[in-house]
Amino acid sequence: MKTETASLPQAAGGLLLAGLCGAVFFLAAQASGPLAAAGLFLRYDLVLLPALAAALFCLFARLPTPLGAAAVPLLTACLCGLVLAGVREGLVSDLSTLAGLYPHSDGRNYLNGALNLLHGQELNAFASRRPLSVVFWAALLRLSGLDIRMAMELMVFLCALSIGWSVRAVIRQFGWAAGWLLFCGLFCFYRRFIGAFLTEHLGLALGCFAFLLLLRSLAERRQALCCAGLLLLTLALNVRAGAFFILPALALWVGWHWRQAARFSFTAAGLAALAISLGFALNSSALHLVGQDGAGQGNFSFTLYGLVHGGDWTLVKEQHPEVLKLEEVERHKEIYKLAWDKIAAEPTSLLRGAGRAWAAFASISNGPYSYMLFSLQQSFLDRSAAAAAKASSLREKLLEHPWKYLQIAAAYASSGLLLLLAALGFLSPQHRQAKVLLLFSWLGVLASVPFVPPWDADLMRAYAATLPFMLLPAAWGSVALLAWFWGETRRGEEERASLGGRAGGLLLSAGIALLLLILPMVFRPQEQTAARPAIACPDGEPWLLSLLPGSVLPIAAETAGVKDSSLLQLTTLRSRTGVLHSLDPRRADAFQHFAPGQTLALGYEHHSSLLRYVVLSGGTASSFLPEPVCASSVYDDGMTTWWKVEPVSAE
Repeated sequence: MKTETASLPQAAGGLLLAGLCGAVFFLAAQASGPLAAAGLFLRYDLVLLPALAAALFCLFARLPTPLGAAAVPLLTACLCGLVLAGVREGLVSDLSTLAGLYPHSDGRNYLNGALNLLHGQELNAFASRRPLSVVFWAALLRLSGLDIRMAMELMVFLCALSIGWSVRAVIRQFGWAAGWLLFCGLFCFYRRFIGAFLTEHLGLALGCFAFLLLLRSLAERRQALCCAGLLLLTLALNVRAGAFFILPALALWVGWHWRQAARFSFTAAGLAALAISLGFALNSSALHLVGQDGAGQGNFSFTLYGLVHGGDWTLVKEQHPEVLKLEEVERHKEIYKLAWDKIAAEPTSLLRGAGRAWAAFASISNGPYSYMLFSLQQSFLDRSAAAAAKASSLREKLLEHPWKYLQIAAAYASSGLLLLLAALGFLSPQHRQAKVLLLFSWLGVLASVPFVPPWDADLMRAYAATLPFMLLPAAWGSVALLAWFWGETRRGEEERASLGGRAGGLLLSAGIALLLLILPMVFRPQEQTAARPAIACPDGEPWLLSLLPGSVLPIAAETAGVKDSSLLQLTTLRSRTGVLHSLDPRRADAFQHFAPGQTLALGYEHHSSLLRYVVLSGGTASSFLPEPVCASSVYDDGMTTWWKVEPVSAE
C-alpha cells in the first residue's frame, strides 16, 4: 500500500514533466528568424553542440537530482523543436524531404499509405513493408485533422520524450558523464530524420523505451519489466527493420540472468520468447488487416542478393533489370530465388559476404557510429557553395572555410572516438550485470550485421531500434576516461521507480501494444473507390483532389523592394537543394520550373488513391475538401511528378 501511495506523486510528476516538455517543444517548433537558423545549425553541428551539452549537463549536475534529471527531457524537447523549425524555415531539400516539408522517396510512400488507410483503402506493397509505422502515422494524421505539420510535430515530440527519458535513466544509474554521451549520440542520430516521414521516428522511440525498461528490470530485479522491454524492442524492429538477432540473444540473456540456483532458466527464457512472439504477432496482425500478405520486410531480398553477389542492394537492378517490371510481391519472390540459387551453387558466397559486412562494420565510415558523418551534408546544403567548393584546391578550401573543415574533422574524429570509447567501456570493471546485458545485445547486433550490411544501412539508419544498446558501452567508456583523468565522476541518485512508479513501465508497454493492436482494426480497408468527376480535361482524366492542411507553401511574388518573410522565397528554395542535387540533379531541378506567385501543396487524389505534388496558379488554398480539378504535368524527374491543377466545376 505504501508503494502504491508513493507511486502516485511520481506518476503525477512524470505527467507534469511530459506536459512541460510538450509546451517547450511546441513553442520551439514555431520558432523563426535567428532561433530557426540556430536549429538548422544544430542539425549538422558537431563542434559546438557537444560543448554546449557538456556545459548544460555540468549545470544540471549541480542541481538536486530530481530537478537536474528533469531538465534533460526539457533540453531534448527544446533542441528537437528548434531543429524542426530550422528544417522548415530553411527549406531544406535532401534525400528525404523537399522544401523542408514535403516527403519524397520512401517518405512519400509511407505518407501515401497512411492517407490510403484514412480513406478506406489498403496499404500498397511498399507501405506494407512497415505496417505498424504507417498505421501510427495514420493515427497522428487523424488526430491532427490531416495536417502534415501537426502530425510531424506529434511524432518528433514522442521521439524527443523517449530520448530524454532514456538519458534521464542512464544519468540516474551510471552518472552524468554517461548521460551526456548518450544524449549527444542519440540526438546526433535522430536530428537527421526530424521533418521526414520515415519509420526511424517510431523505431527509435520504441527502441529507447525498450532500452529504458531493460535497464529498470536490472535495477528493480523484475522480470516482468524485462519482458515488457523485449515486447517493445520487437515492435521497434518491426517498425524499423534492423538487427533482429538481438532478440534471441536477449532471450538467452534472460534465461541466464534469472536462472537463480540453476545454470539456465528455461522458464524465464520461454517467457521472454513469448513476449517476442507477441510483438511479431502484432505486426503480422496489422499486415493481414491493412496490408498485403507477403510484402512484409520484402526489401530484404535486395540486400540478400547484393550480399552474396559482392555488391549492395542496388546490384540486382543492374544485373536483372527485368525484375523491376514485376509487381512488388512477385519481384521480391524472384529476387529471393536468384539469391538462393547463388547460395546453392556457391555456399561460400554467403560466408564471404558476411566477412565483408563485419569488416565494414569495424570501420569509421561504415561502423556503428558512422551516422556522425551525416554532418558532412552541411557542406552541400547550399547548391552554389557546393559547386564552388568543387572548383577550389584543398589549400584554398581550408583557408577560405576553416570552420567547415573543422566540422568535417570532428565528424570523422567522433565516429572513431566512439568506437574506442565503446571498447574502453566493455573493458572497464564497473556495471557487471548491465555489462552482461550489453554483451548479449552486441552479440545479437554483430550476428545481424551480414543481414543488415553497413553499405546498405545508410549511415546506420537500419540500426535505429538498437542504437541505445550500441551507445551505452561508449557512455561507460566516457565515464572511465573521465575517472582516469579527474577521479570519480558524479552520479545521479538512484531512484527505483521511474516512468511514473513501479507499474509505469508495464503500463507503457501494455498501452503501446494495445494501441498497435487496435489501430489496424480502426483503419481496416472498406473496399471503396471514389468515382471520377464528370468533367472534361484537355490533358487527361479529371481528378477528385483534396489538398492536405499544413502543406500549402505560397511562393512570394517578385515585387521590387518588397520581401514578405511569411512567404516562401524562390531563390532560397532553389539554393537549398545542394544535398539533393549532388545525388539526384533531376529531382533538384524541379524547383527551376516554379514561378513567383504560385503556390505549392500536397493533395490526395481519391480515384487513384495517390499522393500528388501540386502547383496552384496563385494565392493560397481556400478549401481542403475534395473538389474536381484538371491537372497537367509541370515537371517529371522519373520518380516525382509536379502537377499544375485548376479547379473545375462538375456538371
